[in-house]
Amino acid sequence: MDKRLRKLLDIGIINTLRLNVRYFGVRTIFHPVILASRYLKIQKLDGTVIVHNRSIGAIRIGFGDVGIIDKPYRRSLWSNTGTIEFRGKASLGPATRLAVSGDLIIGNGTAVNANSDIICRKEIIIGDECLISWECLLMDTDFHSVYREDKPDEILNADNGIIIGNHVWIGCRTTVLKGSEIPDDSIVAAGGGGYEMFEKGAYSL
Repeated sequence: MDKRLRKLLDIGIINTLRLNVRYFGVRTIFHPVILASRYLKIQKLDGTVIVHNRSIGAIRIGFGDVGIIDKPYRRSLWSNTGTIEFRGKASLGPATRLAVSGDLIIGNGTAVNANSDIICRKEIIIGDECLISWECLLMDTDFHSVYREDKPDEILNADNGIIIGNHVWIGCRTTVLKGSEIPDDSIVAAGGGGYEMFEKGAYSL
């Protein structure tokens, strides 16, 4: 099958219309800023989306071919009750899952590859022209609370933001947890991860 035809067949018309009309109004029916794959599952269509580039297809979700991803069975996921800001063009690959209830910022020219997860409850900032490889996890929460025994009202593991600089390449199967800061022009080795690795600017080459 011709590649162009295959790309057209991958577009989820209903998903694309739902996202654009919900966040940008009915005028975008004929000028969709977000192109969504038919393999995207929209779980929560709430919150806010801010885009700095309003060209057709500036934001692409669920497209691409990766040999280890069987797209009909490993769908992309959109769950937004917070704020997602795209500061330019961006690509979220097949089976990439977003669960946002905080503030997620994705820089211009950034691409997230297949089967990666971004879980944002507080704040995650990803800079310009970053490449996040497949099967990565970015998560600014523990999904549970730890309290001091002598002060049961004091939470020891509160949600904490993640900051990823510009021109950062994060290798496959990397975990970036809350409190992490990765400087500009960094490369994080495949399989890297953990809060300690990235805390306060430390990083792996």
